[in-house]
Amino acid sequence: MLVSMLTLAVREAMTTYFPLYGIEKGFSLTQIGLIIGIQGFAAMIIRLLQGKLLQAFSVKNILFICLFSSGCCLLSLYFFSDILIFSIAALLLGLGLGLTQPLSTVSVVNIAPVAFSAQALGIRLGGNRLSQLVSPLSFGMVAQWATVGFVFGIAAILLMGGSVYYKYSSSDSRSNHNKP
Repeated sequence: MLVSMLTLAVREAMTTYFPLYGIEKGFSLTQIGLIIGIQGFAAMIIRLLQGKLLQAFSVKNILFICLFSSGCCLLSLYFFSDILIFSIAALLLGLGLGLTQPLSTVSVVNIAPVAFSAQALGIRLGGNRLSQLVSPLSFGMVAQWATVGFVFGIAAILLMGGSVYYKYSSSDSRSNHNKP
C-alpha cells in the first residue's frame, strides 16, 4: 500500500506542480507539455515490458528500483534547469512510475492471504484516496512555505526513503523469492 500511496502522491505533485515549476524555470508552455507527454508516453510503453521484467526479477526488486530511481529523477528536477535533463528525468520517471502503479497491485495481492485479496485491494484503494487528499494539501503547504521546486525535493526524499523501507521491511509471502 505504501508503494501505491507514494506513486500517487508523486503523480499528483507532477500533475499539479510541474507546470508551475516549469514556468518558474523559464520553460515555455509547449516545453512543459512536451515533458509531461514524455513522462506519460514512457509510463505506457514500460507496461509492454512488464511481463518480461517479472520473469527476470521479483516484484519487490522491480518496485524498489523503480521507486528509488524515480526519486533520483525528481531530485534532478530540483537541482537542474536544463530542458534536456528535465526531458530525460521525465522519461525515466515515467518508466519508473509506470511500473509501480500496476505492480503495487500485484504486491498487495501477493502479500494478502488468498481469501482476503479483495479486502486488501479495497484497503489499497482507500490508501490511494487518502494519498490523493493529503498530498496536494501537504505539497501546497511546502510550496507556499518554501518554493515550488522544494516540492520535488521532498517528493524525491519520500520516494527514496519509501523504497528503502519497502525493500527491507515488507515480505511478499506468495511471490517468487528465488528471482534476483
